[in-house]
Amino acid sequence: MTMNDYKREFLLHLVGTDAIRFGSFRLKSGRLSPYFINIADAMRTGSDAVKVANAYVARIKELEFLHNRKKGKVYVD
Repeated sequence: MTMNDYKREFLLHLVGTDAIRFGSFRLKSGRLSPYFINIADAMRTGSDAVKVANAYVARIKELEFLHNRKKGKVYVD
């Protein structure tokens, strides 16, 4: 499976801003996670926030496409 460009760019941005950390983290839910993402670290500047927002928009568009493909578009006259 290939990774979409927006996913790759987002992950590189998380790594570049030290927003993603690897280790053992106890989440608020009590579960253990092998990584932790502090999205605030990924949005310290305006241009960083735009990169995060662009990734979110790309994912929303992808989900809308998948939903429309699965369910079919609703047409209103």
